[in-house]
Amino acid sequence: MAKLKNNRHELIPPCPDPALYILVKTREGVYWRRKRGTVKKARVNNVLAANNAAHKILMPVASRILKQLEPFTRQLDKGRITIRLASALLKSFLEKPRVNYSVLKDLVFQPAYPFDRLLLTSYEVKTEGKQLHLHIDIYKGCVKAQNKLVTDYYFELILLYGKAWKENSLRIRYAESGLYSYGKEKPGVCTLSLATAAAHEPWLLLLKLNSLEGKEMAAHPKHYGMKVILTSAGNKVG
Repeated sequence: MAKLKNNRHELIPPCPDPALYILVKTREGVYWRRKRGTVKKARVNNVLAANNAAHKILMPVASRILKQLEPFTRQLDKGRITIRLASALLKSFLEKPRVNYSVLKDLVFQPAYPFDRLLLTSYEVKTEGKQLHLHIDIYKGCVKAQNKLVTDYYFELILLYGKAWKENSLRIRYAESGLYSYGKEKPGVCTLSLATAAAHEPWLLLLKLNSLEGKEMAAHPKHYGMKVILTSAGNKVG
């Protein structure tokens, strides 16, 4: 009879059927157990099944959002942003079959280069009638230079609106600020304005910070930041 190779030299009982049993080792001893699925069909994990079904909807949603934002994300180190975006939508989607944009608020596009470590100043969004106004406090050093090569920076305000769970539904509006020189800013306020989306349209409002090295865009992703700063409510899929 075979022996288990440990300090106690426990005997391994005969295997009833190698095709149906596996050896289980415990602190109390060893025994043969029927393989999973040989007694009755193994049950699929309900949570895993629900997650997989949701991801089949949410991954295309995330891809459509990112396709629209592609002109603004070319300089970024996006990593696994599609999966992160879909995962951010997952919890609320499992509770209700909705693509809820509101859960994306504060989503950053480059976790390796935190947005709030780059942009050190405060900002505020106000709605006036059918206009969104972003106000950014500007002062010397309000944006942290990541090296001595960068010379200037500017902001972009991006409104993405439409139903991302439908093909060809998403649209973009954006506004761009003037240039600010690193470390030479005069105190003031940078204001960017955009027309709001129609009342029935869900939307995301994003702020992007861009840097230049002389007349060229900065080479490294660390000189850029992009973040969802405001969202609308969710909408039912369909």
